[in-house]
Order: sequence, then C-alpha cells, then structure tokens
Amino acid sequence: MSEEQKRQFSIRDAYAFAAAHGLEKEANGIRDMVIEWDSSYTTSLRKGYLVELFEKGGIFEEFKAKHWPIGSTPAGEQERRRVLRIKQRYEAFLAGSEPEISPEEEADELLFPLESHLRDFIAANIGSIKLHGLTLSLYVDSSGRDGVEYPTDVGPIDVLAQDSNGDLVVFELKLSKGPDRAIGQALRYMGWVSKHLAPANKVSGVVVAHEIDEKLKYAVSLVPIITVFEYKLRFDLQQVSLP
Repeated sequence: MSEEQKRQFSIRDAYAFAAAHGLEKEANGIRDMVIEWDSSYTTSLRKGYLVELFEKGGIFEEFKAKHWPIGSTPAGEQERRRVLRIKQRYEAFLAGSEPEISPEEEADELLFPLESHLRDFIAANIGSIKLHGLTLSLYVDSSGRDGVEYPTDVGPIDVLAQDSNGDLVVFELKLSKGPDRAIGQALRYMGWVSKHLAPANKVSGVVVAHEIDEKLKYAVSLVPIITVFEYKLRFDLQQVSLP
C-alpha cells in the first residue's frame, strides 16, 4: 500500500472488506443505492453508510488498522464525523426536512479537503520552499516512511521536512485552529522530533495560515524558531464554448 493510499479512505477497499466479513449484501446495497441529492456528495455519503455499517458490526477499528491507518488520528476522526454528518443530512432530506448546520460544521466540511490539499501541495512542492535561504526536502526515515502525516506519540505531523543542513522542520497547518493552538501543536511536535529523531540537530517549525493575524504575530514574536507563511488560493474561470 502506498503512502497516498494509507491517507485515503478507499471506498473500494471498504466494499471488499465488508464482503470478507459477511456484509456483501449490505455493501452492495450501499454501492448500488440511487442517490437523488447533490452529486458532489455521493461518494462521501456512501462512506458515511459504510462507516455506520462497520461501527454497528464492531469491525471499524479492524478496517482502519488494515486499510485506513489515518482513521485513528484526529484528521481521520474529523473525516468520520464529516461523512456521518452528510449521511444524516441526506436522510433528513429524504424525510422532507433539512437539519440546521452550524457555522462550525459547515467550516469543518470545507476545511478537511482544503487541509488535505494544502498538505499534499506543500509536500509535492517542498523543494521550491526556502526557509532562511535553505532548500527543503521531504523527510524520509530509515524505514522509508515519508514526512507527510508523519506519526508521532503526540499526534501526526502535517509535513515533516529537512533542510539542506540536515536540520528538521515541522510544518503545522492553521486552518480552523486558533493561533495559540497552532503554536502549541507545532512546539509539541518539535519537542518530540528533537528527542526521538534529531537529538543532535536543530529543529524548527513553520506555521502555514491563510492570514497571519496580529494574535499569531505576537505569539510567534517570542518563538524565533517558528516561522509563519501565508497561503493564497486562486480560481480561474473560463467560459465553455457550447456546440
């Protein structure tokens, strides 16, 4: 299984796993169900039904261990809540009502894929990011495990990189997290890396946010080993020529 596959909830693996546990009929029903709803949510909706199926059958932990290791991390739990929430909304839609969505829930649905894409973009383009004039590369440990969602005893690091001096760099993405939490998480991961991976090297941190507000600036001003970056989103719309 590739590292990218480990990070994804594979619906194909979920169907095969269900069949192997005597739930083929139920899984086929989920796969073949006719969804009269927003087409952009169909895969997430089916995942919600599969999660519920596995949880009721007491096999969800086994599924995560075999096919979705990230499912046991905070990011995986966030995705679990998201797909179950979509399932709940769909069932309310079928019943002729729509549950009210809180701003936090709506942001959660938007931020999970955004965080995944931002993390993967940083990992794929790590060589073009300069930190204090030094070139970065993705960290790879002795087992061949790369630095994307790097597992630690205190939680997964979004991206773990290495600079051209051999020192390690912890990337923490600040999307829904407040500035204090983002700094605290970055320092926690840096402390773990310093003790377990690089006791003889320097360890620094990078917080990536859409906007570096005054609160975050004040927090970082007293932590010189942490650098902050802003990311920008761009959309390009092009008119489609009709036949």
